[in-house]
Amino acid sequence: MGLNKSAPIRVEPYTRCTSGDIAEFVLLLPSREYVGTLIDRLEEFEVETKIEGKGPYLTITGKYKGELPITIASAGPGGPALAIAIEEYTHLGARVFIKVGFATALSTRVGIGDIVLAATAIRGEGTSQHYLPIGYPAYANISLLKYAEDAIRAYNAVKPKGQEIGYFIGTILSTDVLYNVEHLLRTWSSVDVLAVDMETSVLYILSSLRKTKALSVLVIDSNVVKGIPPGELSADYRLAEMAQRVTETIIEVSKIMLDVMMRLRTEVVGEKELKRPATSGEKGSR
Repeated sequence: MGLNKSAPIRVEPYTRCTSGDIAEFVLLLPSREYVGTLIDRLEEFEVETKIEGKGPYLTITGKYKGELPITIASAGPGGPALAIAIEEYTHLGARVFIKVGFATALSTRVGIGDIVLAATAIRGEGTSQHYLPIGYPAYANISLLKYAEDAIRAYNAVKPKGQEIGYFIGTILSTDVLYNVEHLLRTWSSVDVLAVDMETSVLYILSSLRKTKALSVLVIDSNVVKGIPPGELSADYRLAEMAQRVTETIIEVSKIMLDVMMRLRTEVVGEKELKRPATSGEKGSR
């Protein structure tokens, strides 16, 4: 039985993307504004498609450095919004996700503008529990985690003193509520949980379930143990300089993560070559 050529093309309901709109590698940013800013600053990114989705979803796909097809997209805040993006992009062929977002520090060691590479996440939100039992761990892809640390080290090595990006690797908490729960957050900080966000554990659980690779990179924009609650940077004009530093860090880290994806792609291509059956002309060659 032949293909029905008149069959309608499936369009994902929220991102409004369809076949061919999504690359294998996806960089997720906090908002449409950050997607636009990053695209404007990338000299080596050629835009091929731009899809305006519903609500927070903006999806731009193109080629990075002339060779890496990549999607740069916004998913909005919270686990449910992120889950929709992950599900719809995975339907269309995405296999690697790096999310760069905001987080609130729970440690005096972590400063505003520092980043946290989330190795694992405590599942304090409700979305991921609809997918897998609460006892299943939420964890990053080990290759992405290693490559990200290598890339940040390399970035810092060529920066003047004082312009490096401070970074930490460890456990974070993902939750549905950030306001008026400072007492709870301080409890988690006592056991060295580095930061809290609203999406990382959802990203990691869906990655495990859908057999994709994922990493969450969190830029610190508040710190409850230092008396800077979530939202304070944008609410207090006296903190404008600090807020600008956070914005710049989001963009710089996003650029670094694009190069992390380039390195992972090289690894994946190498693995495929190793697994490729030898042709008749190659048999017996050395």
